[in-house]
Amino acid sequence: MPAKIRKQVYLDPSHDRELKRMARATGKTEASIIREALDRLSQDVRLDKQRREAWKAERSFIDQWMAKGPVPGRQRLWRREDLYDRKSPD
Repeated sequence: MPAKIRKQVYLDPSHDRELKRMARATGKTEASIIREALDRLSQDVRLDKQRREAWKAERSFIDQWMAKGPVPGRQRLWRREDLYDRKSPD
C-alpha cells in the first residue's frame, strides 16, 4: 500500500453523522470512504471536461455543415407533416 499523507478536515455535523453511518454500513474506515469520494469526484470532473470538449467538437461540425447551406441541385423529397403521419414500428 502506498504511503498516505495525513490531512485534517472540518466537517459539518451532518456530514460527520453521514460519514460514520456509511462506515458502519460498509465496514470501511471513514478515511477510505473519503478517498473513494475524492476518486469519484475527480473522475466526474474529468468526464465532464471530456463531454464539454466532445460537445464543442460536435457543435463545430454542425456549424460547418449548416454554413454550407442546402446541397445545390437536390430537393427534399418529404414534407415535415409527413414525419408526424408515420406509424412507429412496434
